[in-house]
Amino acid sequence: MVEKLKAQLKLLNELDKKRILWFRFSGLVFLAIVGLIIDWTFISNTKWAALVFSLGLILSAVWWYWTMSVVRQMVDQRKAESSALIEIIEDIKEIKKNVRELDKGK
Repeated sequence: MVEKLKAQLKLLNELDKKRILWFRFSGLVFLAIVGLIIDWTFISNTKWAALVFSLGLILSAVWWYWTMSVVRQMVDQRKAESSALIEIIEDIKEIKKNVRELDKGK
């Protein structure tokens, strides 16, 4: 069970690193959107518009896949936590049973 908990902690740390990376990346996206709003006339008159929209669509697809992946990992994490808690409860019940048997023997 200790190994399971260590694996869960490792997964959570990895998810946190990915979250930080995506948070930083979202800052760049915010700056790009502000740039689009400020200078839309220049961008719409050049080939940049097609490039910007294409990159935006690709980024949206990647972001959606990543989000669904994180949701799946979090669901798996919750399942593993529930499994660990069930094991702990069963161990506690076994200990209680053993203690009661020891008390009866005295």
